[in-house]
Amino acid sequence: MIAQLTAYLIPKWDQWRSEFVQEADDLLRHLTGFTGSLGILIVQDDVKHLFVDTRYTLQAQQECGAIQLHSYGEWKTFLQASTKIVVDPWLWSEHELKDLPSIEYADLMEKFWPDRLSRINYEVQDYTQYTDDKASKIQQVCAYLQAKQADALLVTDNISLSWLLNIRSLDKPYSLAVEQFGVVYVDGTVICHPRESRDPCTIDIFMDPRLCEDDSKVIIDSNAPMAIRQKFPNAIIAENPIGIMKSCKSSIEIEGFKNAHAQDSVAMRTFLTWLEDESHTVTEMQAQEQLLAYRKIQPDFIAPSFPTISGAGPNGAIVHYHAMPKTNRLLQPGDIYLVDSGGHYYGGTTDVTRTVIYQSNKVPFEVKENFTLVLKGFLALMTALFPKGTTGSQLDGLARQFLWKKQRNYGHGTGHGVGACLNVHEGPQNISPRNSAVALQPGMIVSIEPGFYKAGAYGIRIENLAYVEALDDDWFHFQNLTWAPIDRRLIDITLLTAEEKTAIEQLFL
Repeated sequence: MIAQLTAYLIPKWDQWRSEFVQEADDLLRHLTGFTGSLGILIVQDDVKHLFVDTRYTLQAQQECGAIQLHSYGEWKTFLQASTKIVVDPWLWSEHELKDLPSIEYADLMEKFWPDRLSRINYEVQDYTQYTDDKASKIQQVCAYLQAKQADALLVTDNISLSWLLNIRSLDKPYSLAVEQFGVVYVDGTVICHPRESRDPCTIDIFMDPRLCEDDSKVIIDSNAPMAIRQKFPNAIIAENPIGIMKSCKSSIEIEGFKNAHAQDSVAMRTFLTWLEDESHTVTEMQAQEQLLAYRKIQPDFIAPSFPTISGAGPNGAIVHYHAMPKTNRLLQPGDIYLVDSGGHYYGGTTDVTRTVIYQSNKVPFEVKENFTLVLKGFLALMTALFPKGTTGSQLDGLARQFLWKKQRNYGHGTGHGVGACLNVHEGPQNISPRNSAVALQPGMIVSIEPGFYKAGAYGIRIENLAYVEALDDDWFHFQNLTWAPIDRRLIDITLLTAEEKTAIEQLFL
């Protein structure tokens, strides 16, 4: 008789689906050394298989040693039908586990990391600047519940809960979302509670009789952990309605973003001027530290919105590269340097990428051509007009068209949503080749960031944030938010049209 294989599934995210997880919750990193924001580890017969997407392939090769690497989209097909699959019920939703055979639930943290670090309790603070009052937001949820004839919405997405209640963890790195679950009742009552136990039956909000009565009609987010889903087997599973509400920024939230980007542009301009000062040498880590220092002196700065990507030469070709002592490169005149960074400010969040040639005017033809093709794609998307109902996947090709004509491409999406002083990556909107059913709507903020990467040589990316604005009832366009200089030494002006030259003057300082 052949023994049944056992596969342990360990994702990068935590119980709140956080992009930036606490070190104590990062079992995948503990077992592999991988520091990227997305990945799934399968431990089978004591062999570790790590599944990452194209953004992280080079990074995982560098960080994970002999661990076997696979394409992220293949993790389900990797599992054999006869395999016993073991998962942590707090980390997986029902739809993610669909079609997987023989699932068992266990505390994998206890199995693989019994002496793990203690979790940090971040302080919860009210967030009252550049935001609508929470009563009006709660009323939107109540109207949704009334339309669905439901009694309550169980909110397991902590970003949605933080936006709804105007609360933040301002001492938390990168994501300012409060680590809590919550319930919104149709009468406007809201209760929230941190996860202090791995048993939902011990969490106060899940013991409320209004939820547990047989005739209660409860709606649960489709991404809710199985541990909670099993507690409410009769609940209605639906897309999180707060997702769209928070993604369509109000006029006061847009003003907050403008304020944040005005301050961020000062930091970026100062940094790029400092970078060209030939009186000092600069390493990748020194550059990112100096940029952070310039942000910190802005009056409304709170924290970085994600770990800075500061890559010179071949390191810039690693899409989500993070400079560390063992990889820290001294910038040399003529290096192509890519810096992708951002900050949380009271009012908004920034995310900007610039590519420059370091202290040289001699730009290879190949680099100029590729930079200009990326720039043309950026301009095509940034200046696009599109009809109501258009999705990001329908617009994605505008940014790639000029690279495609040269049989070139990039392996990441062209844009992601951005939260309001909350999380730098926000759904449900995005601009990507992946098919999307979410139409871009007025108030949505997205990044526009095409790129090109030559492995072992250099990386190019240009990124601004913009918000969707309605021209009339039927047509929309993007309004630029980011005001930072572009390195014009990298542009081949012979490849530009008159309209593109005008757009450059309007969009870049």
